Amino acid sequence: MFRKLILIFFMFLPSLVKVKILKICGHKIGKRVRIGFSYIDSGKIILGDDVSISSFNYIKGLSRLEMMNNSRIGGFGNWFTSSKLFKSDSDKGVLIIGDSSNITGRHYFDLQGKIIIGKNILIAGFGSTFFTHGYTPDNPFVVRDITIGSNCYIGSHCFFTPGSMIGDNSFVAANTTVSRDFSKYPNSLIAQEPAVIKKKYSEKSTFFNIDFKGFKPKKTF
Repeated sequence: MFRKLILIFFMFLPSLVKVKILKICGHKIGKRVRIGFSYIDSGKIILGDDVSISSFNYIKGLSRLEMMNNSRIGGFGNWFTSSKLFKSDSDKGVLIIGDSSNITGRHYFDLQGKIIIGKNILIAGFGSTFFTHGYTPDNPFVVRDITIGSNCYIGSHCFFTPGSMIGDNSFVAANTTVSRDFSKYPNSLIAQEPAVIKKKYSEKSTFFNIDFKGFKPKKTF
């Protein structure tokens, strides 16, 4: 309870004060980091240069939060949660967000396992869900990591099941359920429930050459 009160108090401090406290506590924090009024509970925190965590996001019970340069948790209402069961396991409760990747608002990330988000990713819209744990008739607690390649787009209301993966330059349409490994199929449009590859694209396609750092494209459409 005391820890929760401290984290709530920390939540309302100015960004510059938060950064100084995190550095004093031994976390690795880069330059020009901005942290809004968000609840952040993680054993280890690594934030690169120009990282931004917007206000009213909830990060609870992680063993490690790592955000690379220019990455961003934006919007509001994102939930990143992990169980206390895995606090002693460095491979569980881990969120890694690659360079220049952006998460918009109101998405849910279950981090009983590990979620790795590659470089230059846009998790767009709202309402997408990423589950690293589940149940089967033979196993009451399945934990498998989720991996998202680089230069990908994920539309609104997508659902990722434990162990699901997508490769580089993937475009995941809205309302898609990704329930298997697509990592060996880059440059693809992935859609439907359950997901299938609907179309192949060139890696030179306009979308795959957008820089999501600040949502500023390298070239206009």
